[in-house]
Amino acid sequence: MKAIDSKRWQRASPYLDRVLDLPLREREACLLSLKAEDAQMAADVEARHRRVLTAAAAAGGLVVAELQSVPGVQQREREANRARLVLLYLALGRADRAEAYR
Repeated sequence: MKAIDSKRWQRASPYLDRVLDLPLREREACLLSLKAEDAQMAADVEARHRRVLTAAAAAGGLVVAELQSVPGVQQREREANRARLVLLYLALGRADRAEAYR
């Protein structure tokens, strides 16, 4: 993936955070809305979003933060998901986000 410069990343980062905070089923609509406003920004956010999904899949399956609060999920599973999120955010260079799951 082509790296983006720091100025573009600073602009795109809050949008990526917003997309990642949405449930999976709502992300596409958010990205389409962003594309209508700023095509380059949307392309940057979509590329990073795909990177997150790929890294999550490589970490042992799609990791969804909401799983941590679902009743009935075993403590070990919640801890494993939390560890995957930490590794994922560290792999993406987002230590600030990783701290929230430690």
